Amino acid sequence: MRETAGSLRAYLIIGAILSSLIHLSSLAQSGGNLLAILLSLIGLGFSFAYFYMGIALKKLLERAPGFIVKVLMAGACYLVIIFLLSLATDVWAAALVRLVLGLLITWYLIRNVRRLSGQAPSVPTA
Repeated sequence: MRETAGSLRAYLIIGAILSSLIHLSSLAQSGGNLLAILLSLIGLGFSFAYFYMGIALKKLLERAPGFIVKVLMAGACYLVIIFLLSLATDVWAAALVRLVLGLLITWYLIRNVRRLSGQAPSVPTA
């Protein structure tokens, strides 16, 4: 299935809304744990960034596709950090599933952003 700018926009906006609800819930359940609060706030920041990218997607694809890719890569790094922090807990298996799915989705989004922006890396010819 080939993503269009419209379907990518919908994915980013819906994903941002769902993600913000999850992070708000985590923030409410943090129980004053400073690390949990910090991670929830960072997650909310990514939710807002994804929402912005969804709203401004057409302009960003034309003018700043690198910005989209950088935010997506930063989101992938956040997923890795969350996973590494979960290794010390008993929920690391669930975190591993979230990591793998999140990285696959991020790769898929980056690939489609590059394709839609016309910035696909060129393949060298022999």
